[in-house]
Amino acid sequence: MKPILEYVALFELALAAVAIYLAFKHSQGLHRTIRDLKEIRDTLTTNSQGLHRTIRDLEEIRDTLTTRYLDQAPKYFGAIVSLIAGAKESIEIICDFPAYGRFTAPVAFIEYSAQLRSKLEAGMAVQITCPDLDGRRDGANTQFGGAIKWEQQKATDSSFQKKLDEFLKHRKPPVHAADLDYKGFLGLFEAENSKMLDALEGANVSQAGRHIPVLCWIIDKSEAIFAFVSVLGVEHGFYTRDVRFIVALQEMGRKYAKGQ
Repeated sequence: MKPILEYVALFELALAAVAIYLAFKHSQGLHRTIRDLKEIRDTLTTNSQGLHRTIRDLEEIRDTLTTRYLDQAPKYFGAIVSLIAGAKESIEIICDFPAYGRFTAPVAFIEYSAQLRSKLEAGMAVQITCPDLDGRRDGANTQFGGAIKWEQQKATDSSFQKKLDEFLKHRKPPVHAADLDYKGFLGLFEAENSKMLDALEGANVSQAGRHIPVLCWIIDKSEAIFAFVSVLGVEHGFYTRDVRFIVALQEMGRKYAKGQ
């Protein structure tokens, strides 16, 4: 909104300069010129207001869509935290790792974990479906691309290095990235998943003996965020209030839990 108003203001200044110039050159037509310039200014203001209304209307349409795109991971993790925080009756989670986001979004993960523990302490029903130990190991190896890729990222990728340093922060005894190999990293990564399962004591946990390709977080059987990994290896997140879709996600989770 501000850039539009600034544009109008700058345009008005330009028009005023033109008016002054015309006053010297064409004194007879001064009043007519000023009137025309004011009409142009009013038209610009009206168009600006119309644009603002259009933007507001589009935002309202977006908010009423039952299913909409959120963003790529980990950018939508904050939306998951907000969803969990808003749960009133129940939470159902189908994910590839119990400690989802621990490596990719460590700050948001702290709040995510705290919200889940808070809901459990309040007596809320929490269902978690995730792969078993072997499935999580396979999933971690897929996510990080194997030892060669992991070592390359550790050596050359500044974004990966920052995440790794954050992941290793505050560990006792201390662990330094320079001293860590891929096998040791996978061990620490799985330790975080086991720690998360222990922290969520009281939740109904099902560990599936298979890969879970579609992830979802469902609250009160009425809202959900779901995600999947594209063929390019990018994870995309979506929000939905479509009840039929949510029922299908729940059925999917039950099949995963049964190993189907």
